[in-house]
Parts: sequence; C-alpha cells; structure tokens
Amino acid sequence: MKAVKRHLLLLMAVSTLVIIGGCGGGGKGPLLPPSNPPSPSQPTDVLTRIVGPTEVESGGVANLELTTGDSVKDQILAEATAVSWSYQPTEPSITIKKLNDSRNWQVKFPQVNSEVVYTISFVAVNHQASIRFSGQTQIRVITSPSVEPPKVYLRYPADWPEDVRTVGNGTKLKIVGEAYPGSYPIAKLRVTDQGTILQEWPFNGGLFEVDLEKFGSPGRKWVRVEAVDSQGNVGSSELELIHDPARLDALAMEFLRKYACTWDGRVVRFGDREDGPFAKPVRVYLWPEVIPYHSIVEEACEFWTRYTGIQFQVIDVPSIPEDTLPAPAIVIFGKFDTYTNAVAITKRGYDPVTRNKVKEGDITLYQGWLTLTDELKSLVIAHELGHVLLIPDNNAYHTKNGSFLDASPRPYIHPFMQKAIHLLYAHQPGDPL
Repeated sequence: MKAVKRHLLLLMAVSTLVIIGGCGGGGKGPLLPPSNPPSPSQPTDVLTRIVGPTEVESGGVANLELTTGDSVKDQILAEATAVSWSYQPTEPSITIKKLNDSRNWQVKFPQVNSEVVYTISFVAVNHQASIRFSGQTQIRVITSPSVEPPKVYLRYPADWPEDVRTVGNGTKLKIVGEAYPGSYPIAKLRVTDQGTILQEWPFNGGLFEVDLEKFGSPGRKWVRVEAVDSQGNVGSSELELIHDPARLDALAMEFLRKYACTWDGRVVRFGDREDGPFAKPVRVYLWPEVIPYHSIVEEACEFWTRYTGIQFQVIDVPSIPEDTLPAPAIVIFGKFDTYTNAVAITKRGYDPVTRNKVKEGDITLYQGWLTLTDELKSLVIAHELGHVLLIPDNNAYHTKNGSFLDASPRPYIHPFMQKAIHLLYAHQPGDPL
C-alpha cells in the first residue's frame, strides 16, 4: 500500500505557475486566474498479459493470471475495482469468475461439438491510482476424443417367448450373453431395474452367464444388462421381463398337465413325499463302465440342484450287486461298444401298487455319447434325468420350448419349469392336479 501512496504523491506533485501582472516600474499587480480551468488527468494505460492455457477440452476450465511484469503495477492491478471482460464469439457463452483478487480469474468453457477459438479481452481500472490495465488472449476449445462405451449382446432369454421371460420369487432366470470393451477395459457387469442394481459382479469381457434371482418391482418391465468400463462408461442391452407370480403359476400348471400327468390329470412322479425329491436326496447309481465319468454325472446333478433345489447322491457300483438296489433310485449303465441313433435312452419302472409312482429310472449311455464334449455329455445326462424326474413315457416325450428337455437339448430350465417341479413334488403320486 506504501508503494501505491508513493505513486499517488508523484502524480499529485504538480508545480503552480503564479503570474504577477504590472507596468513599467515593476509594481505589483493583481493575481490573474488562468484563462481555462485545468482538465482532470486521464488514466494511464498499461498493457497487461494474460497468462494461462492456450487450449482446453470441451467443457473444461482454465485459470488465468493477469500480469504487467512489474510487481508494483501488479499490486495496483490486484486492487482494481472495475474489471470488465468480453469475448468473441459470444455463443456458446463462457463463464468468468474472480478468484483471489483482480489478477486471478477462472474461465468455464461450454460443451462443444466442434472446435471453437475464443478471443478473450479485459479492461481493469484502478481509479485511485488512475491506471487502466488491458489485455487479450486466445484460447482454443477442442472436442474431447470420442469414447466408445462397452457393447452388450444378449442370447437368452432376449427375444424368446414371453413364457420364458415370466419370473417369480423362488425361481432363477439364466441370462446368457456377450460383452466387449469399447475405449476402455470392462470392469463389471450388472443388472438394473429402473436404476436399482439387482445383481452386480466383476467381469472383463467375453461370454457370460448369470443366474438372476431378484427381479425388482412386479409387472411387465424392462431391465438393463449393463457393462461398466474402468472409466465408468456404460454400455447396455435391455431385456423385457414379466414379473408376475400368478402368471408363472398358471404356466407351471399348464406344463405339468401336458408333461407330468396321466390323461385324466393324475400326478405321475418319482417317489413320494416320504422318500422322493425334497424329502431325501435322489440316489444315482453308476454301473462299473460309467464310474470313470463320475464327475460328469455330478455336474449334471448339480445343474438340477442349481435350478430346482433337488439334492442327489451319486454312488459308484464297482460290481453288479446281487441284491436289488433300494428304491426309489436311478441307475446309469454304459453300453459303449453299441452304436444306436440315440446317444442315450431312459426307461422308467413304476411301483406295482402305486401305479403313478416312479420306482426306478434306468439310463443307458451308448457309443455316441463318448464322442461328445464333456459339456454335452453332462447336458445329455441332465436331459435323461428329466425323463425320470419330470416327463413320463407318453406322446409328449420331449418338450419343444428350447429347454434341456427338447429332443435336441439346450442348457436352460425356464422359470416356469422350475416352478412346475416344485408344484409337482408337493403332490403325492396319483393326486389330481
């Protein structure tokens, strides 16, 4: 402030000329005023630099510093009270905000779709010091590099019939698809219902399968399967679900009447409520030639457990037993030296007293089964287990709904089929459905 006062003293030190008028002998005359009053002094102009970036990204911020290169003048500039800014082009507009003092400013630039060069000017006046500062700069606003979000493609159950996409509590919906990165690696996948995350898991791209167990709000709605990359960019695909327990029950009953009942609507099932599924694990015996494939049979049983909750006990039988195995049971044989058109065949044995009770299921694997991949071997066994546990020997021996019980099986137990299995095993053999 002392420097400012010194400067003011310099500006105000103006000498006064006194004119003494007279004639001849130099006598003193009257004091004459100047012909015109003195004009006010004009502010001194000081050219000032604007220090800051010459380029910012669309929507970015630039911090600017005003400086004359002289510390005394810079201090006078800092105390300037009248500062005005202008810029060209005037649209899209920018925002200029003062920071610490009149030397420091922040400029917020708009989002633009193409490059814009702004010419920015300012004038600052310190009236007390009678100094005016002015300067100009150019800043180029560039568009951000285009960012590609991840891409998500759904295989199942997108575009499948509504029956397949009908869900309810106690069922699982298997979602199958692919997700590939865009500009950045994928970090995770998630399923959302109107912004609420139903399920989320780490993922880095490629094929994916997930069992959705929470379905959010009831009704017909779209959920989103989203891939989120390492920078938070999101790519998604939408899936329409019908969250309707009553409709799910109706679909399950329709399925059972077609596939798990006699002609007059009586339940046909494996075991009863005391010795069958959910009361006890289902015993699966492996004959000697199938024992090397124990893990594949276990995998097929786990497929059932995963979607229905039925438990299994897989038991190796190294030699042919002399006594009858305890019923109810499923036995898997291997005739790997025999070729047939079918890779496997299943027969059911019924209780002689309770005619609608399946006492035993015999699954025979043939030579063609050995030629399959392990994944298909397991799927075939899961399919054959279904002929024991779900579908009786009638005219509708295979489904035609794209599930694991089709003649050409696919690895899906639709939610209404899962519900049907629970309804089936809540009844006794022969009960009216």
